Amino acid sequence: MPANAAQPFDCSIDGSFTISNNTVTNGSTCTGEAWIPAEVTAIGEDAFRLAEGLTSVTFAEGSRLSSIGIWAFYQATSLSSIIIPKNVTSIGDGAFYRATSLTSVSFEEGSRLLYIGNNAFNQTRDLSSIAFPKNLRSLGSFAFSDAASLSSVTFAQNSRLETIGNFAFFGTPELTSVVIPRSVKSIEDGAFFGATGLESVTFARGSRLTAIGDDAFGGFNSLTSITIPKNVRSIGTSAFLNSRALTSLTFAPGSRLTTIGLGAFTNCTSLTSVVIPRNVKSLGVGAFFGATGLTSVTFAAGSRLETIGDEAFMGAVSLASIKIPNRVRSIGGSAFQDTPSLTSVTFARGNKPVTIGNYAFVNAIGLTSVNLSNRVTSIGESAFQNTPSLTSVTFSRGSKLTTIGVKAFKDATNLTSIVLPSTVTSIASAAFEGAAALTNIRFLGNAPAVDDPDAFSGIGAGAKVQVGPTATGFGQAGSTWNGLLVEIVSGRYRF
Repeated sequence: MPANAAQPFDCSIDGSFTISNNTVTNGSTCTGEAWIPAEVTAIGEDAFRLAEGLTSVTFAEGSRLSSIGIWAFYQATSLSSIIIPKNVTSIGDGAFYRATSLTSVSFEEGSRLLYIGNNAFNQTRDLSSIAFPKNLRSLGSFAFSDAASLSSVTFAQNSRLETIGNFAFFGTPELTSVVIPRSVKSIEDGAFFGATGLESVTFARGSRLTAIGDDAFGGFNSLTSITIPKNVRSIGTSAFLNSRALTSLTFAPGSRLTTIGLGAFTNCTSLTSVVIPRNVKSLGVGAFFGATGLTSVTFAAGSRLETIGDEAFMGAVSLASIKIPNRVRSIGGSAFQDTPSLTSVTFARGNKPVTIGNYAFVNAIGLTSVNLSNRVTSIGESAFQNTPSLTSVTFSRGSKLTTIGVKAFKDATNLTSIVLPSTVTSIASAAFEGAAALTNIRFLGNAPAVDDPDAFSGIGAGAKVQVGPTATGFGQAGSTWNGLLVEIVSGRYRF
């Protein structure tokens, strides 16, 4: 028989497999043990696929095996354990997918394994532990997804792992802790999503991690604290979604983080405080939405933050005050909506113009004072609607405000007076409607365009507008302008 001719090998109970060109194939009928000779270098694609009677695989001493092919042991449902020879460098996609009786996977000492493929051990539901060899570089997508009994994941000392793939440990509820090796650069989307028992995630000293993917730790885990390594640049969408036990979120000194993604910490209801690192430029939509225990948000000195996304802190019902850094350009719609404990909002002075989005502070019923500094250029629709405790709205010299939106201060029932900068050119309908205590509005410039006379509907009885002697568009002293009595005042007003 030619050296490379296909040779059949019997399995211990029934069935057989074939070896050709040092590659195992055609083992789907194998029942009992399969003994693999040392000269075999590959377990081929689908080699033992659907071999539901296969109970064990033994590799001869000195095995030269270098690869286990895709779907090689797919649905080998009676296979209970396997020792991967040291010369294996790759385990292909789906290699042990649905090997549901697999309780033990180990690697020979000195393992050269580099790659574990997508779905390689998906639905190995009896597997309780795995210890990865140090040369492993990449864990594929869904590699251990739905390994429902997996309670221990260990990486070798001096691990060289760089990537934990998408949903690699998705749906592993028994996993309680994991130490991420120093070498890991990326934790991809959903890597630990649904690991509901996960209480501790530790990053090895000197971590090289740069990205935490979307949903990476989302899905009702049990984490109580997390320290984000300094080299992380981005935290993805919903990365820690519903981490309801999380009380401590810390960023390592010298953090290089620039982006906190959409919903990254949504519904982290036990989180009480957070310090946003200096280099963060963007807080995504709903970044801390529903963080009901959050009382303090601080931006590090020299903050480079430019954008606070829509609904970023919506429903943070315990938040007491906020100081907006001087580089912020945009406060998104509903960013601080429904924050009843918020009493003070201050915008730091600076040269960067900033817009306040629609509904940004609506229903902040405890808000008493707002300092809009010199930077706010527009106040969006209903931005401060239903803020019945608001008594003080101030601007700084050099204010750039041009537009006050629809219902911007509607039902600010305790606001008694306001001084509007000379740059204001437009006041929308119902802007101050229902501000029942408002009796004095001073304009430092000419009359702005008013969309509708109801802009000042329902404000204080006898309310007046104070204007300078050179102001135009208001009419003469004693006349009315949009229902307000015009009063000419002399002297220069200073912020």
